[in-house]
Amino acid sequence: STSYSGCCDNHQTLTHTFTGQTALSAAFHRYGILWQPGNITFYLDGKKYGSFSKVETNTKFWPFDAPAFLIFDNSTPGVKSEMTWNVSKLQIDYVRLWKANGYGSAWMH
Repeated sequence: STSYSGCCDNHQTLTHTFTGQTALSAAFHRYGILWQPGNITFYLDGKKYGSFSKVETNTKFWPFDAPAFLIFDNSTPGVKSEMTWNVSKLQIDYVRLWKANGYGSAWMH
């Protein structure tokens, strides 16, 4: 999920639910984000599964071109009382960053 709720009553969010045949918990997977000015594209195991763009949101204020940070957690959107599970574990093998078309940098905090 990509989310921003800052100034100007301009909450932007994209949540895409995986509907594959195999549970994501059955193996490690590669999640990717191609984050470029005006557009964010999401990948799962090398296949595009969603995108989010300034043009599609039709907003004057696009917060995703400003410096940002990633949070890795296993929070789940939805109504908690309707969830069919109560235990989860998040395991991250590695995190990797590339530059694409001159965009992309990392800093440690």
